[in-house]
Amino acid sequence: MMKRNGFMRTIAIGLAVAIMLSGCTGKDNVSGQMTTENISPTESTEFHFLEEKQASWKDNTLDDMRAVFNLPVKRTQAEGEKAGAGRTGHMVCEGGCVLFKNHLMGYGKDWSGVNGITPEGKGFSCRIEAEEDSTENMVDGMGPVSGKDGYAAFRQLYDEEGGCYFYELDKSFQKTSSVLVNLGMDREISEIMGDAKGNFHITYSASNGKNKYLILSSEGEVVFMTEAKGVLSLRAFGEGRVAVCDVERKSDGPGEKIKRFYEADLDSRELRELVFSQKAADKNGTEGMGLYATPVSDNEVLWCTLIGLYSYDTRDGEVRLLYQWSNHGMLPIAFDCVTTTSDRFVEVLYRDAEGQKYLFLKPTGEREPMSSIIFAVSPDHENRFLSAAAYFNGQYPTYNVTIQTDWDETSLLTQLGTGNGPVIVDTALTGFEDLINLWQPLDGFMEQSGLMQKLLPETMNFGKIGDVTYGIVRDFRIETLVVSNDGPTDWNYKEFLDVAEKFRAAPITHWYGDGIADRRQKYFDLLKNGIGDNYYFDVNTGEMIFGTKEFDRVLRLSERAKKCPPAENGEAIRDGEALCEIVDVYGIQDVISLRKRLEANGERVIGYPTADGARNLLIAGEPIAIRSTATEEEKQIAYTFLKYVLSRESYEAISNGYIPVRMDALEDKFDQYENTLSTLAEGGGAAKYGMPELDREKDLSFLSDLIDNGTVKKSFPKSLQKVFDEELEDYLAGRIDGKALGNHLSSRVWLYLEESR
Repeated sequence: MMKRNGFMRTIAIGLAVAIMLSGCTGKDNVSGQMTTENISPTESTEFHFLEEKQASWKDNTLDDMRAVFNLPVKRTQAEGEKAGAGRTGHMVCEGGCVLFKNHLMGYGKDWSGVNGITPEGKGFSCRIEAEEDSTENMVDGMGPVSGKDGYAAFRQLYDEEGGCYFYELDKSFQKTSSVLVNLGMDREISEIMGDAKGNFHITYSASNGKNKYLILSSEGEVVFMTEAKGVLSLRAFGEGRVAVCDVERKSDGPGEKIKRFYEADLDSRELRELVFSQKAADKNGTEGMGLYATPVSDNEVLWCTLIGLYSYDTRDGEVRLLYQWSNHGMLPIAFDCVTTTSDRFVEVLYRDAEGQKYLFLKPTGEREPMSSIIFAVSPDHENRFLSAAAYFNGQYPTYNVTIQTDWDETSLLTQLGTGNGPVIVDTALTGFEDLINLWQPLDGFMEQSGLMQKLLPETMNFGKIGDVTYGIVRDFRIETLVVSNDGPTDWNYKEFLDVAEKFRAAPITHWYGDGIADRRQKYFDLLKNGIGDNYYFDVNTGEMIFGTKEFDRVLRLSERAKKCPPAENGEAIRDGEALCEIVDVYGIQDVISLRKRLEANGERVIGYPTADGARNLLIAGEPIAIRSTATEEEKQIAYTFLKYVLSRESYEAISNGYIPVRMDALEDKFDQYENTLSTLAEGGGAAKYGMPELDREKDLSFLSDLIDNGTVKKSFPKSLQKVFDEELEDYLAGRIDGKALGNHLSSRVWLYLEESR
């Protein structure tokens, strides 16, 4: 109980400190500007730069294009507007970002609401009037006029002749002309666009199931028509031109992509494929463009991916990355539109976790000085750190952290060994504890930045080598052993083996959905918790159990682990088929579920055997560290990045299911879970979603017990772990017997220990 109270008191003190320092403003999106966290004043130190507040957001000049603004798009209501059923639409064009939706007010005069953002970054809201003598006075859809600040719109009459009004609107959405055309259609128009000559370009689905592309003159004359099997889509480009592309929808999986781009030749009445479209298929051009591509000219095309904005030009054959989202604090998850203006500026309507955004890009021009560093990241961790770097780059526009994942381990270690290479390193690439000379000590930074007071004390050991902090982790999970209520209450390595030997059944059970082919792997791992705490050898004396009766017993009991049944949520230990069950606690929901399960089934948490008795294992990914030979400026960026990664703001922006090392972020996790339960309760309850009810006091107390009786899981150094992996793989596969395994491990571990002295 004393430990639990200490844990609760630590969280309470941390939250009180956070409240006292609540002058931190975090991110301010007003007018598209951002400010960073204000650091509470401290004494003048070598980390004084952490106190400095960054200037208002201005996009950096890392790429060939830079953002004039990047603004959230919100639908607004004009005076008297009432929302109702109707078609929604959005576009980016010469007039900026436009959102369109019908608003039906019942009988009489109806109208259509429009709102958006101008190319100058100003919001607007208005309405479009249709024919005054109509009883259904509304506009069904609209699109841009290529190369002109104006719009094309239509209203279908749904009469026997297939009558449809087509309008040209000026930049204020007022009608400048209209024409009534009888098209004989029985399907709705899909898309409309105008060109510089006053023509209307239309796509629609015909009654025969084929898609048609139609061009009407301003007088309503059909000047071009063709049909296609696939979906057709319009793009404005050049000086008032319109292209049509056919879109392929995959039947065997998600996603769409553009196949080809064409332009109608009104003289020959044929579609002419644009030059870049003809050549790009052989150049990873259109094949890599997805759906969000737009022509710039006959020879050039732009497209968006989740990495950035790309271009391809047939005249030099080059594919260029013009704007990488993560360099500028952006993490798009989908795109709605992309286009170029007549001035060759680029507009993108995209969506991220916060909603829809309007991005306006211009060529970068003169480059401005920037402080930039490289963060070497394992490909397995790219998504985790790419998000952190992107948000950081958005918050700190004068700094840049670039994620790189294409590292060869040998060459990376060579670079680091000579004092060069990336400034920040994901030590999953290199190893951590056996490379202490490469890393910058962080204790001074952790103390003077205020982070040390905000983290769970037990988690500080994740980044320690000896008594010095050299790395940080952001979150962790807990792994423990559960026994029946009449099972043992404590054990070290030898005591665990004694109990397992007397038990006469499987020593462990686990949920084996993780693809482990041989369950003995888990058993062998029970007996090691780092180079300084394991049953196999003593790092200080060099004494080993390999080739002894102790090792023979380890191997003998491993055969019982091979026959271990699946856990089935405790059934195996309750039926006496296994001594204990391995349980993973990844996040808040697992904490709640485990507490409820123990209460319901009469089971107990005991923990893993260690040299000092039973402990729950606190497990995190490999720490990230700073290269000790980095320049002072490089370290300044790296320290600022680490502070951001561990900030409360970062946890809010980049959430996952694990347990945060930061105390107030852990409280936030409980708040989020509680809010989710409340929301689901309104929709019929959380049980159907597998979410157990929260008892906050009990669950926080249970989690505190798990952490208080926990020890940080320390992996073997990379080279030593490789020794165990290779030898155990041969043994488990039957290529060597137990005697050979003991001999091999004895000689190879001895050699490692000798070389490490």
